[in-house]
Amino acid sequence: MSTEGIVRGYDFMDASSIDEHVICAICAHPFTDPVVTPCDHIFCKACIKSWFDKKSECYLCRKGGLSMKALRPANHCVMNILDKILVRCLACEDENIRRGDFADHLKNHCLYHPQKCSASDLKCPWVGLRNQAKSHHSACIFETLRPAFEDILTRLHAIEKENKSLRSENSDLKEELMTLEREYNELEGVMKNNEEHGHSGHTGIVVFLLFLNYTNLIKDITTLP
Repeated sequence: MSTEGIVRGYDFMDASSIDEHVICAICAHPFTDPVVTPCDHIFCKACIKSWFDKKSECYLCRKGGLSMKALRPANHCVMNILDKILVRCLACEDENIRRGDFADHLKNHCLYHPQKCSASDLKCPWVGLRNQAKSHHSACIFETLRPAFEDILTRLHAIEKENKSLRSENSDLKEELMTLEREYNELEGVMKNNEEHGHSGHTGIVVFLLFLNYTNLIKDITTLP
């Protein structure tokens, strides 16, 4: 039984039949997340990363100056060979599972693989076997409260959206206020200039009306949340 299999929850059906070209030279197991060096050697991603922590050279040919950034994913041919390797689940003992399908087996089929509660997104701490999940689900207080949680979240999102809209409106009003301030100051200057030359005319009325708009806008802004 391989160390890799124990860690990942499976054992190989026939390890002796696995193509030697998909065996990692560092860990001596079939590649996991295989990557290729610039010198065309393939290793498990975790294995070569651990090696690079010690030396920045290829494990096989010793080509120097290498790092994780220089690596590329293995091609589809290598991945297809790895995915087709047959394994046995150590939890439920189901056999002849393609290694590429093993994650799906654990998630959706294995009766003895630990499962989280369907309400784990609501912080339910329960973890148990798949064949226990149904009875837990029927009694799970978090699932019972899910409609209330979802209603609260919906209302919170609506409030956040409205708040964002109000902040945007507030920003627009402040910008309009700054424009009115500039116009008011300009007209006030024109009025003073006209008064100095004895041409007041209707300028005072225009400035007064602009002042009313200015004060009304200030009221609008101060009433915003």
